[in-house]
Amino acid sequence: ALQTFQKVLDLPASDSEMKQPASFQIGEIYFERGNKMPAKTTEEKEKQKNHFLQTVVPIYEKTIELDPSGALTVQSRGRIAEIKHTIPVLEAHVKRGRK
Repeated sequence: ALQTFQKVLDLPASDSEMKQPASFQIGEIYFERGNKMPAKTTEEKEKQKNHFLQTVVPIYEKTIELDPSGALTVQSRGRIAEIKHTIPVLEAHVKRGRK
C-alpha cells in the first residue's frame, strides 16, 4: 500500500485532490508503525519519539501544505496534536530511564 500511495505523490500532474489523501495514508502507515515499535527501554523510547518527530509529523505537515482547506487537513492537525501530546510522556520516560 505504501508504494502505491508514494506513486500517486510522485505523479507530476496529480492534483491535491489525489495527493492529499495519498500523503495522509502514508502518514497513517508510519503512525501505526510508530505505535507498534517496542518502547520498553530508554533507547527504544528515544527511537520511537524520533520516529514520530522526524518522520510522521513532517508527513502530516506535508499533507496540510498540499491543500490547507482540504478534507484531511483537520485530521492531519489532529494527528500532529496527538503526537505532540504523547511526546512529553515519551520524554519523561526517557529522562527517568537515564537517571
